[in-house]
Amino acid sequence: MNEATNSFLTIFDNEKVLSGNEGISINDLKRLEMKNLNIMSCNTGHLNHKDNVTTKFLKTQNAMEVYSWYGSVVYNKMFGFRDIGFGGYVPGLAGSQRYFEAWEKPYEKRKLFGRIVYTWNKDKTDIVVSTAYVGDRIQLKYPMCDGID
Repeated sequence: MNEATNSFLTIFDNEKVLSGNEGISINDLKRLEMKNLNIMSCNTGHLNHKDNVTTKFLKTQNAMEVYSWYGSVVYNKMFGFRDIGFGGYVPGLAGSQRYFEAWEKPYEKRKLFGRIVYTWNKDKTDIVVSTAYVGDRIQLKYPMCDGID
């Protein structure tokens, strides 16, 4: 989002965001070749939706891996660590997940996975989602429920 111009990115091809405001479709962005793309915003890798911010970038950009978040994100001040490009702050899951939980149905309890990575299988026919922690990655079911686009 660019507050100065009141511009939004949207996953929708009609260039509208859910609020009805005008937006720029991710499909319309200039295609760039990149090894990794990091999307540092809450729920951009929402596992319950086939079309989310992360899948749009993976499908429309030449990125090998797209990192995003499943859950609400907070940036905490770093102490004693080197600056990793966020102005002395490091992202992590927020202590309060009220917004994330507000979208749950009463009968479902979703597990938070935090930072996740979307990539293609070796044939580039299916999307593979894994946890993005250092060490062994755990493959996750994508999408977590059927029929939600």
